[in-house]
Amino acid sequence: MRALLLTVLLAGPAAAAPGHTSMDFTHIVLSPRAASMGDAGVALGDDLLSALDLNPASLALLRYPEAAFAYNRWFDGIQMHHAAYGRPFGKWGAAALSGTWLIIDPIPGYDNSGAPADNVHAGDVRLQGAYGVRLFGPEDVRFGLFTGVGAQYVRESLGPVTASSQLMEAGFLERLAFGESALGIGLSFQGIGKGLRFDQERDPAPTEERLGASWTTPVLNDPLSLVAEARKPAFGAVTLGGGVEYVTRRVLAVRLGWTSDSDLGAGFRFGAGINLKFVRIDYAVGQFAGFGLTHRIAVSTRFGEPMGASLPVRETAEATAQIHINRGNHLIEKRRLYEAALEFNEALVVDPLNPEARSKLRYVRDLMETQSR
Repeated sequence: MRALLLTVLLAGPAAAAPGHTSMDFTHIVLSPRAASMGDAGVALGDDLLSALDLNPASLALLRYPEAAFAYNRWFDGIQMHHAAYGRPFGKWGAAALSGTWLIIDPIPGYDNSGAPADNVHAGDVRLQGAYGVRLFGPEDVRFGLFTGVGAQYVRESLGPVTASSQLMEAGFLERLAFGESALGIGLSFQGIGKGLRFDQERDPAPTEERLGASWTTPVLNDPLSLVAEARKPAFGAVTLGGGVEYVTRRVLAVRLGWTSDSDLGAGFRFGAGINLKFVRIDYAVGQFAGFGLTHRIAVSTRFGEPMGASLPVRETAEATAQIHINRGNHLIEKRRLYEAALEFNEALVVDPLNPEARSKLRYVRDLMETQSR
């Protein structure tokens, strides 16, 4: 059984259509949040793991450093570990690095006569780097047009044979505000490259295109998100996925999704998450290619801001900062510049990356210097 599952993990659709491609383990969604919503989220991805899994353009939504650790468990000694770190880099962008390890317990080997032989060792490694940037948009930096690119180093090992390759990815994301709601449209291209070369044969790269939409709106003053997505692998039919997430009291998230992707487990997915101030724990469960249930769990932490879910248009920190900014603007009109500077400073205490607070603080300081001459 383990050998059969190994074939699916290492070859993916190649198990059904030999010679198509390998490295399909790179399409396994590691984010429990995205996995529980039918592996969808190319247009949502406002967390680190979802951005790395689905669309590098979403990285530009990171406004504070974030680290995440994910663990996927299959039966019979097959596990996947993932570690990632991302942070703002540049005025409008963010960068991230991650590593993924697929660990498989040794598989009993047999010679041509059927007699026991040495165990076969197998496993995969993926190292990933990505950068996302906002091209343009309104004053609220979480809306506008975003783009991102990424690069991956992938290595597969099966017994004495090892092969490696370099892959590229790119994505786009448009986020629009409609009152208190938000619409997202996302497009990404993953697994672009030469593929793996084993001995004299080269398997094509596991290229996949994703196109999807998301809608987030407040319900009872808590965020409700809907996602839908279509995926087209280089070899295979179009698959669909979608789901819903509701976060009660900004603490407990409940998720439900469905996917038609039979290679990685068609059917319903379930998940939950809990925000514990600076730590978020996410869990997802679903079928895996008819082999039984798989479990994904991830722990994320954000440095400088609580992990609680936010309303679509304005985060709690941004809302608090805006109060101080409004006060500061009012004080500028009254020419009370010193007090205005204090208000803008307070805005930066709760929201250090707020562009309006930074700009207004520089403006007030320039006025004060001019008056002191």
